[in-house]
Amino acid sequence: MKTAFFSLFHALLKFYYKTSYSYELIGPIKGNHLTKKRYGEILKVREQRFKHHTPYLLDKSEENIDFSKHCEHFICMRNGKILGSVRFTDFPFEFGLELDERLQKKYTHKYKEISRLVTIGNGQISKPLLTYSALYYIKRRQMEGFIAVCKAPRLRLFKKFGMKVIRSSVSLKSRNSHDYNMITATFDELTKSHFFYVLNNTINKSMRPFSLATKSWILNGQRNKKTS
Repeated sequence: MKTAFFSLFHALLKFYYKTSYSYELIGPIKGNHLTKKRYGEILKVREQRFKHHTPYLLDKSEENIDFSKHCEHFICMRNGKILGSVRFTDFPFEFGLELDERLQKKYTHKYKEISRLVTIGNGQISKPLLTYSALYYIKRRQMEGFIAVCKAPRLRLFKKFGMKVIRSSVSLKSRNSHDYNMITATFDELTKSHFFYVLNNTINKSMRPFSLATKSWILNGQRNKKTS
């Protein structure tokens, strides 16, 4: 799809979640532009998620990444309260220097790392947050895809969005753990996966208030992409 088409998807997603659920999707916020107040709000959400099972993800050293110019944050808010956040980082990522030479060459400067995806409640914020932030990078077409490491409970979510395991039982010295999965996806893979299916359903819902002519134009563009 062309950049203009993804830009339209991006805008409609924001409109849909705002009008249907009162979610305010915000980002990207550059790490070096992140205020202490906003960061404190993000940390509160992270603490609820990490403090019992993965407290090492709350280490003070996190600030070195979170406030870096190579890091960008997306957040989901409702009624002035943060419900979820996710972080995207350029190479060397959080774990990039632990990759072997072959993987470093493949995934360094053309991939963004997804990390610290956290939400309040039952996790239903994960879908709009991931969708909105991923579309931001897809529409800009300056990168090729995403990379991440996650444990088994998160793997199902990321697989739905088209990410695939390239290594399992990964050992990360920085986390003193060997039970991570390394996952990646190119932008093209995402748009041919369940990720695209989610977009399709969401756009159909968000287009209901618009004219039939506008809806027809969007859906025709979508079908042309799927058959090409």
